Amino acid sequence: MAWKLIWCIVLLSGSLANAQSNWATARVHEVDYQHQVRNAALTPEQNLGLRAALGGALKGCADFKGIDNLPYGDMRIEKVSLGADSNGYAVQAIGNCLCGATGNCAFWLFDSQMHLLLTDEAQGFAILSQSTNGMRDIVFSLHDSALDSEHTLFKFDGRQYVRHMCADVHYALEPEQNQKNPTVTLHPCTGG
Repeated sequence: MAWKLIWCIVLLSGSLANAQSNWATARVHEVDYQHQVRNAALTPEQNLGLRAALGGALKGCADFKGIDNLPYGDMRIEKVSLGADSNGYAVQAIGNCLCGATGNCAFWLFDSQMHLLLTDEAQGFAILSQSTNGMRDIVFSLHDSALDSEHTLFKFDGRQYVRHMCADVHYALEPEQNQKNPTVTLHPCTGG
């Protein structure tokens, strides 16, 4: 009987580790620079809601003395599927004011009515197939270096997305080493 219990624990821990690392290596992407807010097919109400939600960030850039002063219409936007009957919008900033030197930018996730569901910083994101409280889980990726990134798994708590789990993802320098299976180190989430 004891060996059955030990075998179940081994199988369970193996599948939990596999599930934890699968989200950490999700294929992330940036919102395409060709998809700008100015060209998005938003209703007047959506446009008003989006402008209001981004107003604080844009106001902070009004006095920015960098190369480019960030206009609202140049923000990147992508329509995303957040659940079976729920679409939304991923909005990613551009420019020196709202992006860092490594390409990490301010990032917002809205429902279809432009209610803010998540705001954080990311270079890339992925909408996962698994869901929590009727909304698909999301991974944000922060670029640390050419070989390292930090991935954060967000889950919907019924009102908004919250940090659930974080991991450092490291790819080997040598191409002959297994680039498809990076080293994933889970760690406590900080910030946000």
